[in-house]
Amino acid sequence: MNTTVSGKLVTLLKRAGFRTVCLVHELPGILTSYGLADAATAVADSADTVVFPAEIVKAGFEEFVGRPVSQSVVRPQGLYLRMLYHAVDRQRVREAVRAKLQLSTNATIILCAGYADHRKGLDLFV
Repeated sequence: MNTTVSGKLVTLLKRAGFRTVCLVHELPGILTSYGLADAATAVADSADTVVFPAEIVKAGFEEFVGRPVSQSVVRPQGLYLRMLYHAVDRQRVREAVRAKLQLSTNATIILCAGYADHRKGLDLFV
């Protein structure tokens, strides 16, 4: 998941047997103004891993949900590393990722699922 807004889906995905990773980038003011208490609680309760882009975002989220999120990591956003693979390597990369995740060779992997919001520039993305 790519936003707290989609947090309510985490519980459904967990029940269906998925492992979930949620990126939380919203600060408490946004969480409050969008009424995301239930979604944030679902992320804190059900996600296998919660990724925050900075310690301040993690601290704000934990304050918002009222408890530490022990299954969390802080990973800065952005492209800081050199790309290890090129377009010609796609099939090899797909095979390597599936092998690392112990998935079947034809498993479908959903890399990103999130909430479409105009403030995020969805009109430019689509």
